[in-house]
Amino acid sequence: MTQKAIIIGTGFGGLGAAIRLAARGFDVELFEKRDKPGGRGYAYEINGFKFDGGPTVITAPFMFDELFELAGRKREDYVEFAPCDPFYRIFNHEGRSFDYNNDEQFILNQIAQWNEADVENYQRFMATT
Repeated sequence: MTQKAIIIGTGFGGLGAAIRLAARGFDVELFEKRDKPGGRGYAYEINGFKFDGGPTVITAPFMFDELFELAGRKREDYVEFAPCDPFYRIFNHEGRSFDYNNDEQFILNQIAQWNEADVENYQRFMATT
């Protein structure tokens, strides 16, 4: 007998869990309170203005590729990722900025511009996560 799984919420995590379970043979049923899936990836419109419900940058596209592969599909046939560099530009109250991308040396240089001592702390933090 096929095992059943119920997933509540169709954000990135819920959809990813559903794909993984279905790939293992589970009969998966998804429940979502909104009119369409997305969770933090949900986009909505109010008075003609469009808003993103959450992330606007995918920092680990390989994870999407893995899920599509588990579903027997190719991501490129459904979704096109557009490169974005930097991923984020963060400003403080003085107008100084910090850019973040996936280039380790670039990030270390950004950190050093703020505080040289934090470079080593950042490297230690990243080694544990």
